[in-house]
Amino acid sequence: MASEVVSGTFQSWKCMLSRCAGYDPHHRQFYAGIKVCKRWRRFENFLADMGERPTGTTLERVKGSIGYRPGNCRWASWEEQANNRSSNRNLTAFGKTQSITRWARERNIARRTLASRLDRNWPIEIALTFPATIGNNQTHGGWHAKTDATSFPTS
Repeated sequence: MASEVVSGTFQSWKCMLSRCAGYDPHHRQFYAGIKVCKRWRRFENFLADMGERPTGTTLERVKGSIGYRPGNCRWASWEEQANNRSSNRNLTAFGKTQSITRWARERNIARRTLASRLDRNWPIEIALTFPATIGNNQTHGGWHAKTDATSFPTS
């Protein structure tokens, strides 16, 4: 049945319209000024432009400050959306910019360890490359600017 095929896509479309209409006070603060393009006010046009929603994805605006329209939306996983939030703390190191969560995963460091290092003003590259200590078996007291500044690469 056709309605079963498009139900997830249709639900995403309806939620998009609802968020931008400003009915829900919770959404109103986050979607002030965000509009749905005229073309996408018809489900058929939205479906033609976006295609069916893949399993495990939701509708995401690529640039959060721009409304819902072709070229600014995509189907994204929850993880991808979480990494695209404006409230994320992004770091630039080694020629690329990513969220703390992505850096921590890539460097195999606990997110809270990385955030703690940065909160204590560690240089970003050192925070990303310094070996993590495990539990109470610490073999060092951490990086110290006065004693360790020359022992780690900065690029």
